[in-house]
Amino acid sequence: MRYFDIKTLKFLMIIISLIFLPTIARPEKPNNPRLFIGYSSKTFLDVDMKDAVAALDVWVNELSAKEGFIAQNKIYEDLSLLVKDFQQGNLDFGIVKSLDYLKIRKGLHSELAMTYMKGGKKTIRYYILVRYDSGITGIHGLRNKRLSMRRGDDMGLLFMNTLLLKNRQPEADKSFSYIDNKIRSSQVILSVFFGQSDVCITTDVAYRTMIELNPQVKENLKIISSSDELVEGVNFFRKDYDEHNKKIVLDRSQTLKDTARGKQILLLFKIDKVALVGEKDLDTVKSLVSEYEMLRKKK
Repeated sequence: MRYFDIKTLKFLMIIISLIFLPTIARPEKPNNPRLFIGYSSKTFLDVDMKDAVAALDVWVNELSAKEGFIAQNKIYEDLSLLVKDFQQGNLDFGIVKSLDYLKIRKGLHSELAMTYMKGGKKTIRYYILVRYDSGITGIHGLRNKRLSMRRGDDMGLLFMNTLLLKNRQPEADKSFSYIDNKIRSSQVILSVFFGQSDVCITTDVAYRTMIELNPQVKENLKIISSSDELVEGVNFFRKDYDEHNKKIVLDRSQTLKDTARGKQILLLFKIDKVALVGEKDLDTVKSLVSEYEMLRKKK
C-alpha cells in the first residue's frame, strides 16, 4: 500500500479544491440574499424529471457559489401548493405554464420576469397536422379520427378545443375516437407520419426540428390550421423581492447562454436563451382563453 507524505497530501487537497471550487457555495451569512424557487412539474413536458432536477440544481449552485445566494429548488406536482407557498412567503420565484399563471395570478402579488426562447422567438405557434393522403382538408374532417398530442399540453388542447367549437364540433374528448398522449413532441409528429394517428397537435418549433431531421415529414404531412403566437411559460418574482437581488438573478439567467454549464442547461430544456416578459406578451394567450370561454357559453 502506498503512503503519501504531508506535503504531497496538501498538494492533492489544493488540486481537489481548485477542481470543485466553482460548485461550492460561499458560507451562509445572516445577510446572504435568498432565492427559493418553485417549479410546476408541467414545465418539464419534454424533459426527464431527474435530468431537469439535476440541471436546476446546477443553476442554483452557480448562484450560491458566485453570488452568495441561499438558493433552493422545489418542484410541485400540485399547483395549489406552489401558490400557497408563494403567498406565505416561502418562495421568491415561480416557474409555471402561461395558462396556469393566468389562473393563479390573482392574489399572488407577483411580477412577471422571464420566459424562454425557442427557434429564435419567445412565442410558439400550434399546428394541426394530417397526412396529405388522408383526405382531410379541414377541421370538419376530424370527427372520429385518432388524435396524437403531447401529454399535459394544456394549451395545445385548448387551441384544438377552440377550433372545434368554432366549427360547431364537440370538444376533443367527444370528437376523436382516441387520444394518444405521447411523452415527446417527436413521437407526436411521427405517429401521424407512420399512420398510427390521423391528426396531431404540435408546435412550430417541434415541426421545424423534425423536418431538419427528416425532410420527408414535410413531404408527407400538411398543416390544416395554426394558432397565433403564444407564450408557453413564464417566470415571476414576489413583487416585494429585493430589486438588487432581482437584477442579479435576471442578469445571471440571461447570460446562461454565455457559459459552458449554462449552455448544457439550455440544451437539456431545448431552449435558446431566456428573455424578459411582460403582461402585454400574454395578450394572445388571454385572447385564446376568452374565445374558448365565449364559445363554450354559446353551446
